[in-house]
Amino acid sequence: MSGRFRILTNSGVDIAPKSAKSRGLLALLATTQDLKAERYWLQQMLWSDRGYEQGSSSLRQALMEIRRALGAYAGLLQADRRLVMLNPTHLKIKDPIPATQIFVSGLNIRDPAFTAWLEEARRHRMGSLQARVAQGAAPAILGAHKPVQASVVFCGSRASDPMRAYFEDTFIDNVARSIDETLAIDVYSSLSSEVPKTAFKIYVHSKTSAPDEISLRVVIEESSKRRVWAQTVFVKTRGAAPVEDIGMMAFGNALIEALADYLMMKRQGQEDHWNASFIGRDAIRKIFSMQPQALEEANTLLENAYALDSRGIYLAWRAHLRAIQFVERHSSFEESARLEAEELCHSAMLAAPNNSMVLAAVASARLILNGNVIACSELAQKSIQLNPSNPLAWDSLATAKLYTGENDEAHFCAARAQKLGDSTPYKFWWDMGRCLTSAFIGKRQEALNLAEVSHALSPHFRPPLRYMIGLYAANGEAENALRAVSKLQALEPDFSIDRMVNDMSYPVSQLRRNRLLKKDMLLAIER
Repeated sequence: MSGRFRILTNSGVDIAPKSAKSRGLLALLATTQDLKAERYWLQQMLWSDRGYEQGSSSLRQALMEIRRALGAYAGLLQADRRLVMLNPTHLKIKDPIPATQIFVSGLNIRDPAFTAWLEEARRHRMGSLQARVAQGAAPAILGAHKPVQASVVFCGSRASDPMRAYFEDTFIDNVARSIDETLAIDVYSSLSSEVPKTAFKIYVHSKTSAPDEISLRVVIEESSKRRVWAQTVFVKTRGAAPVEDIGMMAFGNALIEALADYLMMKRQGQEDHWNASFIGRDAIRKIFSMQPQALEEANTLLENAYALDSRGIYLAWRAHLRAIQFVERHSSFEESARLEAEELCHSAMLAAPNNSMVLAAVASARLILNGNVIACSELAQKSIQLNPSNPLAWDSLATAKLYTGENDEAHFCAARAQKLGDSTPYKFWWDMGRCLTSAFIGKRQEALNLAEVSHALSPHFRPPLRYMIGLYAANGEAENALRAVSKLQALEPDFSIDRMVNDMSYPVSQLRRNRLLKKDMLLAIER
């Protein structure tokens, strides 16, 4: 029952009902001791906001839907006037230790009783996991299914030309550092005598393609020689090895994304996979979905990852997650989450003070949740010194510089973040960062274009819509502003122009500072 709730036949066909409450009902039954529950209890768990008769009717409809979905297997569900039960003779419930997936993820049921039950069930499984890991029991439980640690070996061309050799070595060092910061993958040199036979090979070969140009080709292969990824990039030398070229750093980030995505693809369906870094990667994907339920699931995944491998990166991402919930105005964000994020930032820094991704995530969280511009700036700059190819570091520094009035420098940083993060699934985030700085340096149309692109890439991300409202209103484009208002209200039911203009706690401080909240023009579009 970890992961998406499914009912699989022997042939692997999922026959679970479509509605969330019907699946929730089955989840409730599947977790009871005897696979049975009283009708009234089920009503109170799923329809607690309705009267007895209405709740009873809703329960009957859910049971009918379940039987229709089960089809030939309808006998799995049995019911009488008092009880609802599952037939244990033809049913096998798979409920593994929740290492890689959320317990019954994706059940978005808006009933306080069910929500409380689900949160408690997830906490219980999380506590069980932490206890087993602490006792050293987890490997024994996994037995022969415990996966081998992923590993890569870099194979340079050993170029005779000193500049090319230095170029290749530096590129390999930079990529290896980024891998070490974000993924639990063993990295080897081709000269090592201890390279595992299952290691992925990353071939790095450069050549002089023109008098002032070097080409770099990178190929990733499995141990079976199956090609995973291959690309070539061309870089101007300008008389020296272009080791700090932004295109080259972006190319390295694309390599890491390709490797990680392939490893994630191979992991799918392997519920026994206990690699914490891929659990964390699942969590990050959920964070940047910008959907409230997914962010809560991401928090649990990061807790699971940390229980398996106590790396500071998982704590830093949890702090960053809380910052996103604040900006997105998710109902799950409470003031206690701000204090929790402060503790997470502190613990992450203690655990990994020289991990650029930790520093960048903490920098962003400290600024968003506490308004600490100095801390954000210092941490972001240190992150860049450690790893100049980290887009989140440049993005955090850009935001800090906006607060200190260094608008041109902020725009430069945001543009670098956008370029470095172009190959990631989170392009919308970097586009929005550049949207902010474009607005501040007077490039209003560029800011609008970037806000539109960011929204198109991530429709649940709210900041682009807020900026579209402000920018379109400032341009006198009332129809486009109202279009953005309508979309934002669908995500944020309590949104209003009045709140945006007059509520100082509403997260549009940059629009206010840039004097783009034209009160008269904004209020006029609602009349």
